[in-house]
Order: sequence, then structure tokens, then C-alpha cells
Amino acid sequence: MPGANTPNLGLIIPTVGGDVGTWGPEVVADLDILDELGQFAPTTFVASGLIVPGTNPWSVIYAQGGAAGIVLTLSAAAAYLGRIITVFKTDATPGAVTLTPFSGVINSPGNAGSYILSGQAQYVTMHSDGTNWNVIGNN
Repeated sequence: MPGANTPNLGLIIPTVGGDVGTWGPEVVADLDILDELGQFAPTTFVASGLIVPGTNPWSVIYAQGGAAGIVLTLSAAAAYLGRIITVFKTDATPGAVTLTPFSGVINSPGNAGSYILSGQAQYVTMHSDGTNWNVIGNN
């Protein structure tokens, strides 16, 4: 019988002497999770939506505001403690990319609770402290 999962990656902890015949599938499942850490593919948003970080500790989001702008909602910081998200506006259109938190606030200068990317190549990098998303870099 498999043991508990590790707290950060959800790897299966084999039970010594208790997982006879199941170690192979458990190790393969764990290797699949570890392999995902090597993938650092960005996600692109062209419409409003929910940002859900992947397995990698750092997620990169490319966003296009279009003519009217879009709103991207950050997943709850509590579910992604320690994760880092960078959002980069790729287009030169007048529509802004507005970032709002699912819960809590985005801590930034002025502490408005949300964050707006209005110019092409503008970005913000945020870190989850388990309660809020904190701005740790921007331009």
C-alpha cells in the first residue's frame, strides 16, 4: 500500500516492506512529476481567465490586452505558497491587462489590491506568501 505523498510535489512515498509489486508504478508516477519541473513553457492569454500555476515553482504568463483589455484572476495564494508568477504584456494595443487576486490582495506600491499592465513589454513578478501575492519585480 502506498504511503503518504510529499507535501510540495505530491510524490508517492513508498512503504518499505509494504509496497511489494507496486514500487515500479509509484516510481514512474513520481518521475513524471519530476520531469514536469524541467518544462518551463509559458502560457498565453488573449481573453480574461484564471491563472493556474503549473508544477514548476515559477510560471510565466504572456498576455494580450487587445482593444478592450482583459482581466486575469490569480489563483488563491493559499493554494500556491512559495510560487512565483510573472505576467508579461506582449501587445501594443490600448487594452490593459488587469490582474486581480482570487482572494487577498496583490501587495504592490499603493496597495491597490490589483495590478494593471498597460504598455507593451510591461511585466510584473509576484510571489505567494500563502495569503497574498506580493510584487517582487516589475518595470
